[in-house]
Amino acid sequence: MPELLKACAGCGCAMNPTKVLYDADARPVCPTCFDRADLLATDRRAADNIRKAGYACLAGGAVALVAPIGYLGFQIVCAVLVVTSG
Repeated sequence: MPELLKACAGCGCAMNPTKVLYDADARPVCPTCFDRADLLATDRRAADNIRKAGYACLAGGAVALVAPIGYLGFQIVCAVLVVTSG
């Protein structure tokens, strides 16, 4: 029985049925379209990680900016408690 050629959902070229790959939506795609989609997904994931790292740095900077003020306030509270306790 002859093998039927399938068309790529990405570019429309005919593919050998033994070389069929499937994308995230379970559509048959050729290796070139699969690699292109995989590269795009990897780039998006990397961009999301960079964005998350940026927000973490921003939060760390804000904490570092406020931490000395909080530490000084803690020392003042401790000093007041020591003076008033006795």
